[in-house]
Amino acid sequence: MGSSSSKPSEEDTEYLLRETPLKKREIYALYRRFKHLDRDKMDVISTDAFLSLPELSMNPLIMRVIRVFDDNNDDEVSFVQFAETLSVFSRDADPEKKMEFLFKVFDMDNDGYVTQHDIEQVLKMMIGPQVISPQDLDRIAAETIRESDKNGDGKITLDEFYDAMSHVDWEHKFSVQL
Repeated sequence: MGSSSSKPSEEDTEYLLRETPLKKREIYALYRRFKHLDRDKMDVISTDAFLSLPELSMNPLIMRVIRVFDDNNDDEVSFVQFAETLSVFSRDADPEKKMEFLFKVFDMDNDGYVTQHDIEQVLKMMIGPQVISPQDLDRIAAETIRESDKNGDGKITLDEFYDAMSHVDWEHKFSVQL
């Protein structure tokens, strides 16, 4: 059964202080938001509740973001998963952690690489399948692989992804005020 505490457990708080860039006041604020979303008081929220956050709801990749953090694929998010997810978007988050997370968003099949197919799927989510022709989608994805794949194996590693993204102002666009 769920708890009605106004603060997360000391164990969760200490874990989040150690493993994320969040400060104690941010953890407490996130906990209050989490408890507000936890309408049935079961200490988990559904992905639908997660989608109700205004900072995230307008992002076309939000379902993919949730899938990356719902690591046990149970369609429920615990407070720790919730806080870890949002901590990646913190202005204080380690840029390498942000990059690893962004890479996981693009790695649609979770095989440790970003392939042409992964890029096509992400582009469809971002702009919609009706906005761009399949041929243009294929061309853009293939060109992205060609430009970013330094070792010529037809897929992008995390290091290659990092190099490719170094020319883009991704970090600023990947931050929200918590």
